[in-house]
Amino acid sequence: MKKRLMEIARPGIGYRLAWGTLRKEFPGLNPKRVHRLWKELGLSKKRRRYRKIRSGQTVPTQAERPNHV
Repeated sequence: MKKRLMEIARPGIGYRLAWGTLRKEFPGLNPKRVHRLWKELGLSKKRRRYRKIRSGQTVPTQAERPNHV
């Protein structure tokens, strides 16, 4: 099964998609087992970094009266 995982592994494919592909060949295959083998083989999908969207410049808030801010 490890050999088959190595064949399936691509940069955009994670263990879940690999599990879906292998499920047809190995009935009763557990996704936890695929995840364990995936980590064991050092295969990992590159994590996506999300950027914080900025909405213009922020002006520091200043209290106009007591207990305002």
